Amino acid sequence: MRFYKILILLISILIFASCAKIDSWTFDNYQIDEVNLNKSKKIILPDIPVLSDQFIKSRLCCRYDFLHQLSFILNRNEKKNLQAAVFYALEKTNDFEVVGWQNKKNHIEGKIRIFFSMPYGTYGYCRFYQNIIRKKQKARLAIFKACKLSEYSPYWQFSSGATVYY
Repeated sequence: MRFYKILILLISILIFASCAKIDSWTFDNYQIDEVNLNKSKKIILPDIPVLSDQFIKSRLCCRYDFLHQLSFILNRNEKKNLQAAVFYALEKTNDFEVVGWQNKKNHIEGKIRIFFSMPYGTYGYCRFYQNIIRKKQKARLAIFKACKLSEYSPYWQFSSGATVYY
């Protein structure tokens, strides 16, 4: 009986480790900035950042993941709204357009702004965007890179957080 408990524990740890996206490069370079809110507590997107060469050339690590939540705890609907806003912005908007989402009940809102697009490989392209989330009195911002390997591919790959200059 004890053997089975240990075996189940080890299998659980193995499954958890394989499901969690633990990528040392991503976590070492992931950066969240606190954003100051104005008196009306509205989100005002900061200036367009100047991207470092390290970030532009950064490798792609993963699919859409929990890093987009910017260390906020979001409920299921908020996570879905955020993910829908990110993919809508990547697929349907032009550079410098803003896509927003909100949950009035929990006083949380977010905005996604694509600010730079570039070719990637032979048939693909990358888009760089700002993700800002405000929850009550706190607002946080992070910069992400998303790439499609082909124009016809349904999948995006993401990289985040290398040094950004404002």
